[in-house]
Amino acid sequence: MARVLIADDEADMRTLLQRALTVAGHEARVAADGNAALAALREAPADVAVVDIYMPGKDGIETIMDIRRRHPDTKIIAITGSAPQTGGPILTMARKLGAHLTMAKPFSAEELIAAVNSLLPEPAAPGA
Repeated sequence: MARVLIADDEADMRTLLQRALTVAGHEARVAADGNAALAALREAPADVAVVDIYMPGKDGIETIMDIRRRHPDTKIIAITGSAPQTGGPILTMARKLGAHLTMAKPFSAEELIAAVNSLLPEPAAPGA
């Protein structure tokens, strides 16, 4: 189980992602923007932060940079629903600035769960 923070300005998207991750056994919290996400991380750490790129106030790029600086152990998945012609370059920038993985919307719950799981440490083998 991982502690996952979801930062997205779309309430329906936050709810959908939170439910999917909770059903998969993760503890999922939500934030409506970058400032709320950083406040949530100050209150309780997260293993993984799922950060939407385009949010009002503190956008995803700024939020990713702040998470890298203030919470270096938190893994980051950058997401965006921007048009295909602009989504790729902004996700590339997010990766260069500290996102561990990037995903373009729409994606399935299974794809998100797989991405989160891929960033978690391998469990220790019994007897190891």
